[in-house]
Amino acid sequence: MSISRPLLVLLLGVTCVEILDPNEHEKIDPSGFATKTAYRYCGLSSFDDGTLKRLDSCTLVHINAIYRHGTRAPSSKDVHRIIELRDRLISSQDAMLPSGFQDYLVPFVKGSDKTLLPRGFEELYSFGRRFRSNHPTWFRRRPNVTFYTSSSSRAVLSARSFYHG
Repeated sequence: MSISRPLLVLLLGVTCVEILDPNEHEKIDPSGFATKTAYRYCGLSSFDDGTLKRLDSCTLVHINAIYRHGTRAPSSKDVHRIIELRDRLISSQDAMLPSGFQDYLVPFVKGSDKTLLPRGFEELYSFGRRFRSNHPTWFRRRPNVTFYTSSSSRAVLSARSFYHG
């Protein structure tokens, strides 16, 4: 079955209008889907649909979960780009810069390439505490807990922070 070109264009146009609806920002904050958006800006909030209350009489046997690491430092490539942009703005004759901009130092040091930031530790630690508060008896048997992570230090440290929460 072949779709005619005008019909395909119409369908794509309708889809784009639906996706790019100017009022959509009131429904879902798209910045929460960016990989570099700090979680605190995503508008995430606790969610309770009553499922946990319905499961009160059940016994937890096994949990499989996939979590992303906490907030991390930018890559050294991104830091380099930020420094280049700052320097270009400062050297520009026409740039109207805010006061103090020329003294601004990029807060990321060499060697912090994509490392877990203190806020990332806090995020996963508090997430672990919330998780533990929902299943307090299950976490008393700590030998039964196994974490699998990638080899990146931010993933390992995130898992440890979650576990100690």
